[in-house]
Order: sequence, then structure tokens, then C-alpha cells
Amino acid sequence: MKTSFFTPLFPGKSSRFLTALLGLGGVAFGAAPAVGPAMPKTHTLFMGTDIAVEQNKKIYPITNVTGTAFIVSAEGAPLAIPMRGEPHNLKIAQTLKLTAVSASLTGLKSERTYTPGADPRMRRQREALQVSAVISDNAALAIDKYSYAQSGFGSLVGPGSGPGAGISQAEHQANIERVSTQALNDFGNASAMLNSNLTSGGFYSDRADDDLAQELFDAVEVSFAVASETPLHDPYVIIITRFHEKNAKPGEVRNAIFAKAMNPIGPKLQKIELLHGGFPRGFVIEDLQVHLYNLGEEIATDVVSKRVPLTRDEAFTYVKIQYLSSHKDATVAATPVLGRLSAETRAGLTSQQLSSPYFVRVSKDGLPVAAYADKACTQPVDAVLDPLIANVRFTPALEKGKPVESVARLLFTHLTL
Repeated sequence: MKTSFFTPLFPGKSSRFLTALLGLGGVAFGAAPAVGPAMPKTHTLFMGTDIAVEQNKKIYPITNVTGTAFIVSAEGAPLAIPMRGEPHNLKIAQTLKLTAVSASLTGLKSERTYTPGADPRMRRQREALQVSAVISDNAALAIDKYSYAQSGFGSLVGPGSGPGAGISQAEHQANIERVSTQALNDFGNASAMLNSNLTSGGFYSDRADDDLAQELFDAVEVSFAVASETPLHDPYVIIITRFHEKNAKPGEVRNAIFAKAMNPIGPKLQKIELLHGGFPRGFVIEDLQVHLYNLGEEIATDVVSKRVPLTRDEAFTYVKIQYLSSHKDATVAATPVLGRLSAETRAGLTSQQLSSPYFVRVSKDGLPVAAYADKACTQPVDAVLDPLIANVRFTPALEKGKPVESVARLLFTHLTL
């Protein structure tokens, strides 16, 4: 895959907001003296990375990755943009993300290395084999020349090449001796070369060691182990490398990105090893980041930046803080944001229960008050749905930026957190 270069957008408002939350600690999330068992950390707030690629002068967010292409959505249809070829203009933005899905990413290792074509050991080995093959061919040719001469030039006998063809027997014999002598000399030279340093494994090994000492690496090798309790059916990984060239001036830093589709990830650890070339020879790594995605959504891992585990209530508080700060003076309807059904819960519901819309009276704090099966709010939902809807949290309706009570439309299939 061709290395693609881009200019990153460094953390701005989102980063400062996260820093403020971390600094506020318990105050930010309304902490109080602990009563009873500690609440589980069900969500993760982290500094994520959104990446987009330019195509035909338009910028498209990357939604997936295949073996050889970025997948984007162009006018509602998937579009494959080949990774190979000319470097792409890629845009990267760091932004706060909240997720209910986390993956374990451990044992992360990265190091500079060589592509097979640039590896000094392999290159010198190929060189030794090529030299040996050429010398062996010359030796075989010398043997053939000698055999032809000793046979009186065999099938080469023709007009002007033997007695009765314009030359004497003596001259013909002299030609045989001259060609034979030259062939023996050529064979002797080839044999000497085959026994010289030109075909010595040690000679090429020493030269490879000299080449290795120059550290003219042109690739990055990355390895890690990954697992997820929540199955990731269509995952891919994007690796961002910050580096400078061997003789770069201070501050001359470049960025490179490469991506790879992965097999489905489950609770069993699987080892991932990646090799990517295309870097300028002798480059030096300054920083390397690994980002894991599933179906276009970034997954929190052990190696993401500024990772903060949150309880469900803390996650909802964060959502409301962000929502209110970004909708000052706005008038908007209430929207369900937390309460995605577990796989076990979904399996216990009928297809109609899963796909039907419900109408929920929502308090100005974003809490469900009552749920109905009709828009007029006259038909209560089935008893089995009551506890599920009571578990849902909403961004409250706003009138000129002020939270108010309202009725929100709820579809279980649209809940992502």
C-alpha cells in the first residue's frame, strides 16, 4: 500500500474540553460520597481520530477499509478509493468520542525495518546468487567452446572452416588449439572466481552488516494483540506515523498513514502483525498511533489518547454537558442517546417490538417519564418494554437553549450507545 501523507489538525476545543472535565474530576460528573457498591464503568470517553480522504476535490470521511482501498460514502453510495498510486490528500481531526464498546489492545510494538526489496541481507544474498549464476554460465560456455573445438568444430564446420574449404589442415588444427586454449583459460578464470570472495557467503554477509549499520530503513513493522467482549464484525485498523527524514532540519516533521482491514474480532486474543513500506530511507519515528474502527466507528482501546472510563450516569452527564454547550439559544426536540439493547435483550424481543416506534414523555433532565405506543400518548407500551424504555436517556428538548419537558420518538434500532 502506498504511503499517504497529510497535515494533521491538532487538538483544539474538544481537547481543552476534555482537559477541563478531567481537571474537574468528581465535580464534572457530580460525584458524591460512595454509598453501596461502586457503579460499573460501562462507557469510555477518549480523544478519537476522524480521517477523511480527498477525491475529485471533495473530502469524504473514511467509513471502512478493504484490502486495497479506503471506502467512503459518496452521495449515499459506497465508493472505493485505491490506497495504491499517488499519495492521497488526507485530513485528520482529533475529537472527543464516547463509546460503549471497548477493545483490549496489548503488547503494542513498533520498529523501523526493511521491505523485502530493500533489506540489505536479502539484497546482498540476491547479489551473491546473481554473481554466482553469471560466473557459472561463463564456465559452462567455456566448456561448450572447448568441446566444439575438440570435435573439430562439430556442426560449426562449414564453408571456410576446415580443410578443403580454403584453409589447410595445419591452419585448421591451429584454430582448434587456439579456441581450446582460450576456452580452458576462460574456464580457469571462471573456476577461480567461483572460489573467490565474489561468491563467498561471508563476504556478502560482511557487506550486509556494513549496510545494516547505516540504518537505511524504509518500512515500519507494527504488532499487537487485540480482543473485544463485544464482537467486532467488520473491523479495520489505521496507523498514523509521525516521522522525520534522516537529514531533516529541526522541526521538519512529516506524517504518514496506512490502513488494513482485519478479520472479525471476538473475546479471544488474536495477534496482528503489519508491515508498511514507502518511507524515505533512513527515516526516524517520532510517534506512532494505532486506531481501531468497526463499521466506521472508532473503538476505545488501551492505547487511545486521554482515555477516561465512565459509569453510565457519568456518560449521560457528559452527553448533556456537550449537548447544552453546543445548542445555546437553540430550539430542538428531545433525542434518545443512551440505552442500546444488549444482544441477549434483543434476542428476547419480537421483530415488531424492535422496529416499532415508541413515544416517550421526557423530563427536562432527559429522563423518561412514561412510554406509549401511539403518538397521541394514549396507549401504554407492553409491560415487557417498560423497563427497557426506562433505561433510555435523552438529550432534553430545548426552547431557546432552555431544557423543557416534551415527547420524544424512540426507535431501539437507532440507539448506538
